[in-house]
Amino acid sequence: EVSPEMQAQGRIDGIDGRRIFGWARLKNSQVAAHVEIFLNDIKVGLVKADLPQTNLLRDLNQACGYEYEFPVDISLFKGDILRLRIEGDFRELDNSPLIF
Repeated sequence: EVSPEMQAQGRIDGIDGRRIFGWARLKNSQVAAHVEIFLNDIKVGLVKADLPQTNLLRDLNQACGYEYEFPVDISLFKGDILRLRIEGDFRELDNSPLIF
C-alpha cells in the first residue's frame, strides 16, 4: 500500500493504437512507481514509470514516464473500460478511466 507521505500522482496522457502512455510518480520518493493496467476491471499489465521525458525532467525533476503496449492476445473493443493506478494505491491516475 502507498503510504500517505508518498502521495502518488500521475496521468494517462494518451493512447496510440495498442500503446498507452503517461506519467506516474511517488511525490516524496525517487523510487520509480509501478503502474497497474486494468481492462474491464481485470489486471492485464504492470509497467515501471521510469522513462525520461524532457518536460517531466524539467517540471518534476524525475524520470517518471511510462509506456505500455497491449499484448496481441488482448483486444480492445468499443465500450471497454481502461483504468490505471499506481500499484498499492486505490486512486486512479488522472484521465482514468478511459472508455473506448
